Amino acid sequence: MISHVLALLCVIAPVFALILLGRALRGVGLVTEAGAADLHRVVYWVGLPAQLVVAIGSSDVRAFADPRAIVVALAAYWLAFIASWFATARLPPAERGSVLSGVVRGNGAFIGLPVILLLGSTLPASERERVTSIYLVLLGIMVPCFNIGAMIGFMLPRHGLTGAGLRRTVVESLTNPLLIGCAIGIGISLSRVPLFTTTEPVEHAAASALTMLGNAAVPLALLLVGYQLDVALMRRRVALLATTSVVKLLLVPLLTYALGRWAGLDRAALTAVVVLMAAPTAMASVPMARVLGADADLMASIVVVTTAFSLFGMLLWLAVLG
Repeated sequence: MISHVLALLCVIAPVFALILLGRALRGVGLVTEAGAADLHRVVYWVGLPAQLVVAIGSSDVRAFADPRAIVVALAAYWLAFIASWFATARLPPAERGSVLSGVVRGNGAFIGLPVILLLGSTLPASERERVTSIYLVLLGIMVPCFNIGAMIGFMLPRHGLTGAGLRRTVVESLTNPLLIGCAIGIGISLSRVPLFTTTEPVEHAAASALTMLGNAAVPLALLLVGYQLDVALMRRRVALLATTSVVKLLLVPLLTYALGRWAGLDRAALTAVVVLMAAPTAMASVPMARVLGADADLMASIVVVTTAFSLFGMLLWLAVLG
């Protein structure tokens, strides 16, 4: 147990180091408000789409696909989204969008995946390969879903649940750079174009450029989380932050676990899907919230609080999953 705690702390510590650095950059005035706004747009329009193309395009969604695990993840995701939509009806649109994204968009790559690798280190080689592969396939399939749900969560509260509002949300979603990045990544994966494994000079250069852009997205997003963080807001909205964290870290994975047991998932598939859905809110939600008109300060607070308490949430789920 102590080794798991230390390993999880090592996963979370770099995240908070960059968040604190972002806060320090704001404190010393090295990054201005206008500069931060420009960085939000760069991350949203360039960095995150490139990251999605690389993450999805380099995974083989046809291999190790467990249809029941995929259905469980999708069902848990959309049930949580619908329940949260009705539960947040009284919040202002900007806050509602941030809470919805906080509940449904998890950090599956930078928190969930290290947890899976940590868990895999205690398993036999064959089982370790299976749980890791199932997780990567689920991640490749759910990343587009996470982004679509987040976009709907940010935009629908502003446009309203009306015919005109739904049409506007759909139009804005279809032209969203993150969705386009997901679509390109899925196309590369399904076509099995060896873009990220080839040694051909032109293709290799393109893949390297995309990978570098994608690798820059998360550190920049973390700096922006720290820059956007409003400590006074965290004190004022303790109840809302606590409720959102409980839903994200406990209730959503509990729903996933129950659906997985009902669907008869084996241990590897159940572990993969629960860890994915138990991951804290993705830090990329902050630049997305800023660009799409949600409450970016609240979004940053949700990212920080869920990431901090994910240590305890993940330990709980690792104990439950055995």
